[in-house]
Amino acid sequence: RSVSFDAGIYYKFKAIGINELEISYFNINTTDRIVWTPVSGSIWQPVNIGKVSSEGIDLSLRSDFTLCERLSSSSSINYTYSNALKKNSDFAGEPTYGKQLIYLPKEMVKGSIMMNYLTTSKLLKYVSFSLFYNFSTRRYTNFENTQFVPRYDVLDGNIAAGFKFSGFETGLRFIVNNILNEDYTVLPGYPMPLRNYKIESNLKYQ
Repeated sequence: RSVSFDAGIYYKFKAIGINELEISYFNINTTDRIVWTPVSGSIWQPVNIGKVSSEGIDLSLRSDFTLCERLSSSSSINYTYSNALKKNSDFAGEPTYGKQLIYLPKEMVKGSIMMNYLTTSKLLKYVSFSLFYNFSTRRYTNFENTQFVPRYDVLDGNIAAGFKFSGFETGLRFIVNNILNEDYTVLPGYPMPLRNYKIESNLKYQ
């Protein structure tokens, strides 16, 4: 059972490009909160931790720019701050009271920048470039907040091109994930891939 409240402000304005700013606040008070918790190895079980108080803010800014007739760019950044605290105490001095819930980071940042160029070539339709950034603070792995998965920064990127010929439209994308070769995990015991590469293609006939 929960009682929640949220409110936000949205503002659109022009400054060099077209910008959209959004700020929101949320507050949730939950009774009988269920959290899936690892017991041993890969075995998880649901645990009722009682009362939980959650509140936070979400701030995002998106901007679109037209640099010239054929060159455009867009960028976005999102920041989230969230407290999810256990407010249930089974006995006096319980060490888990007032602590952050497991696997929920207090702060996260996501950002991206994309550029797209429309060519005048009959064969090559467009060329695009994108970068994506993700940041997360530590995630606690026990209810006492004495063990945690460290913070991490991850940068991904890709270069893409689109072609058109004889009624066919095809796209080719070269992707580099984890450009900085960050050694990180989101959940304990589940390491994420280091730097890796992908090539994607698609074909459409009209």
